[in-house]
Amino acid sequence: MHSLSLAQNILQAALIEAEKHQAKHIKSISMKLDRDFSETDSLEFCLQLLSKGTIAEGATIGIELAEAADQEAENCTDCADCCHEHAADHCHEDIADHIDTHLGDEDHHHDGELLSVVMEID
Repeated sequence: MHSLSLAQNILQAALIEAEKHQAKHIKSISMKLDRDFSETDSLEFCLQLLSKGTIAEGATIGIELAEAADQEAENCTDCADCCHEHAADHCHEDIADHIDTHLGDEDHHHDGELLSVVMEID
């Protein structure tokens, strides 16, 4: 059940951010999770299932396990609008910090397992 809740929150935040950028399609959703996260297959399945009928349907799902300390060193601190790469037809958007903002203060993010979520849109 934990994977379903996490997948719902990731997808909802991705859809909200994609709408802000007037995206027609979410091409990929890639995430880094704490290396102790044990439900990667279940999370990927839930994301694929929940995305059916949305602009994220068919998106490539990527899950990487990492140390939380390693991810902190990679976090961008100077992005004005958190959109890391703009081009005419796509954007790489880190939405992990926006999950609590958009969806409330829930355990899915505060237990430290979700380190980063990046999506590619067009």
